[in-house]
Amino acid sequence: MEQLEEIKPEGDYGNCEYKLKLDNPTLNRVDHLTTQMRFRLNEGYGHAVYRIGVEDNGIVLGISHEEMLETLSVLFYMARNQNAKISVEKVRMGFQPDSFFAEISISRNILQDMK
Repeated sequence: MEQLEEIKPEGDYGNCEYKLKLDNPTLNRVDHLTTQMRFRLNEGYGHAVYRIGVEDNGIVLGISHEEMLETLSVLFYMARNQNAKISVEKVRMGFQPDSFFAEISISRNILQDMK
């Protein structure tokens, strides 16, 4: 499994969002994150890319397996509220020992949105 140390920093606009991890978010935080996901989906015309285990500045720290599972659970919940689906595109080793970085693709189901 390939290891990454750094990628291009996150931009304010566009369809790409970086998250180190999403652990135990409050309902208010989930609402904010869902609004953020809607923005990224709109910027990408129904498609967004989330990079998990990475800081906004592009440093790939990675997160534990348990933290990744919890983060993916929150993302699935948020995507479901946006009528979107998630697929895990890539998983790589993070910079820290026993840590992971993932690239997640989120796509809005446009056909259902048209009903």
